[in-house]
Amino acid sequence: MDQSLYNKKDVLVEKAESQVNLDGGAANGRFEPDNHKNNPDNTLLSNSNVMRGEGRAIVCAVGRHTVLSRNRKAQQLVIKEQNTELEERLEKVSKVIGRYAEIAAVLCFLTQLIYCLFFVCFAEEDNIQLVSNYTLMRIFRIGILALCILIVAIPEGLPLAISIAMALSISNMKRDKILIKNVEAVQRCALLHDICVGKTGTLTEGDMHCGSYHLVNQQEVIKNDYTEAPAHFNNELEVNAELKDLLKEAIISNTDVRIEVDDNHYQYLAKGQATEVGMIDFLMENGESVYDIFINRNRDCAKLIQLPFDQVLKRKTVVRNVANNGASVRIYVKGAPEMVIPMCNSTLNDNILTEPFGQEEQDRTLRLVAEQIAGVGHKPITYAFKEIEKDKLTEIMQRYSNREEEDEYRHEFETGLFYLGTFGLEDPVRPEIENPVSLIKYGHTDPGLDSAPQVNVRMITGDHLETAKAIAVRAGIVSPNELTGSDMCAMTGEEFRRAIGPYQRYWDDETQQEKIAFENLEQFKTIKKRVKIIARATPEDKFILIRGIQQQGGLIGMAGDSIADSEALK
Repeated sequence: MDQSLYNKKDVLVEKAESQVNLDGGAANGRFEPDNHKNNPDNTLLSNSNVMRGEGRAIVCAVGRHTVLSRNRKAQQLVIKEQNTELEERLEKVSKVIGRYAEIAAVLCFLTQLIYCLFFVCFAEEDNIQLVSNYTLMRIFRIGILALCILIVAIPEGLPLAISIAMALSISNMKRDKILIKNVEAVQRCALLHDICVGKTGTLTEGDMHCGSYHLVNQQEVIKNDYTEAPAHFNNELEVNAELKDLLKEAIISNTDVRIEVDDNHYQYLAKGQATEVGMIDFLMENGESVYDIFINRNRDCAKLIQLPFDQVLKRKTVVRNVANNGASVRIYVKGAPEMVIPMCNSTLNDNILTEPFGQEEQDRTLRLVAEQIAGVGHKPITYAFKEIEKDKLTEIMQRYSNREEEDEYRHEFETGLFYLGTFGLEDPVRPEIENPVSLIKYGHTDPGLDSAPQVNVRMITGDHLETAKAIAVRAGIVSPNELTGSDMCAMTGEEFRRAIGPYQRYWDDETQQEKIAFENLEQFKTIKKRVKIIARATPEDKFILIRGIQQQGGLIGMAGDSIADSEALK
């Protein structure tokens, strides 16, 4: 059950379309979409995904009590066994060998038979006649020879040998702690033409720490050595204490991280989304008692509204009460710099006085972030806030009570902001990640060998373009020369959609898959050959690239672990 439907202040959960059957639709194939936006309800059926937001759910039915099971016959719930890619190829090889064996057997039989007939007809011995036991035995031996050719040619030991080889390979993977859920997936990996990977947690360790930051109207980016001087922000940074408190407040107020106790080391640990955990760890490294701050926040600054992180807008907004001020509320916004900074029109100087933050200041800040934070591989995240009267909040809620104009609703909260700062989160690349990437691309790890890539490895990530470039070079996906030599090697999701031109998604009844019709297919093929990095990618971008490659006959793999990858992984 989606509890957000009972809270008229804020609808937190948005579902994807699920298939609802009508009049025994599972038996006759009649299904209609259950669109949550147009027809909201409090149920989540099978194949209905939560696209964004948060809420609590109660499991009401499982197994044979579900809507899916009640309206389907038992036979329809049985998954038909299909041949794997390897089995299909072995079957083709066997057919080819069998065909040639048949031809060889027939030719052998005919030539031997003709030779036998000539030998009998033109033999000088009187005891050799056309119709005799000798002739019949000779023809019988010729037939046995042809049959032996057929029997020997059929590769009976081939499936057994391949099965033994695969069993040994799976045993080796087990020792390497690799879990194989589907054997077919292993077989297909050997045939891949393309592989798309994410960045965070796939190429990198997913353990984030603040490595740099830019504050308010400063002209430089400050490096944060979290290993040697983790408390630099609190103890050594010469910035107004009130500004520091504002930044800490913005971090604490706009996070869904939970605090747990580590029984082994007797300390508090932040748990949750990696980016938010990295920012809370930054406060803990600076000696902040985050557990107590969370208690005070929940008691004195209750959350009124939360606009969850949007994969397209790349930002998240939270509205909270202000401690000791019942007449005002504060709006905290965090997200991608290029999405949040343009919505700021003011910032603060070192004395906490308001200063204008116009186009020139915004461009300078974005340039600093791109070059000195994202350019060194750090993941930039920008914080901003503003304070409004509670009466103004009530007016906004009443004006957009039906939520039909969600863009305008968010616009009320996310404009006219004060820019506070941008933090760069360092996420180390996995040790020796270049070796597996090189093995996938070239089939070897020898840098001295000059060979063409066998598999096209691409990175699709929601991070900043400069961050993605830096990590891709370190991981060996692209070389610096490739980035400078082609303007299509690395691009943002918006540039990718603009480059491929208009397209339309449609449902193919024959394959039972959603497909894409490109208005300019040749343009897509050109982009597909050249692009190696897509940054600030949305779930739509990932789906377009992967399904487009599949429609061109390519076999592509996808590695990802976030909700943004779910559509592409399907």
